[in-house]
Amino acid sequence: MKQLDRRKFISAVGLAGMAGLSPLPSFALQTPKAAGTGTLVKTGPYLQSPLPGKMTVRWITHDPCFSWVEYGEQAGQLTQKAMASEFGLVEAYNTVHAITLTDLLPGKQYFYRICSKKIESFEPYKLVYGEAFAGGTASFETLHPAAESVSFLVLNDIHDRPESFPH
Repeated sequence: MKQLDRRKFISAVGLAGMAGLSPLPSFALQTPKAAGTGTLVKTGPYLQSPLPGKMTVRWITHDPCFSWVEYGEQAGQLTQKAMASEFGLVEAYNTVHAITLTDLLPGKQYFYRICSKKIESFEPYKLVYGEAFAGGTASFETLHPAAESVSFLVLNDIHDRPESFPH
């Protein structure tokens, strides 16, 4: 039996696409970074922690970046911007990005795209940006507490142990 590399599987299919929450904007996002190609995003975007008024967008970049999500109620009008912050400080110089969109309306469709800017140099009083990336537009629908039904997918990390499938 041929073994499936779980990281390649997740990055090729994308968690959001598997869950039916959002189409992946581009499979180019999942390609390995080769010298000179300019591909900044390693994996994603994918969605997690859906709530009636919130959704978390996650992705991974090859290099440390400053990242944000542009979103809105119409595909061509991504007028709102969210970024991760803690204690009033914007999170930057990360490769794993998790940005929670808040104050969303329940049961409503939203459109979004991920954006990242590579940080070439991160020194006191000197921040140098490099390559920038803006993903394609994707969408999701927030949960509605009064919905009569819901469907979801549970994906468990088997840590490369396919013998655990029957369990």
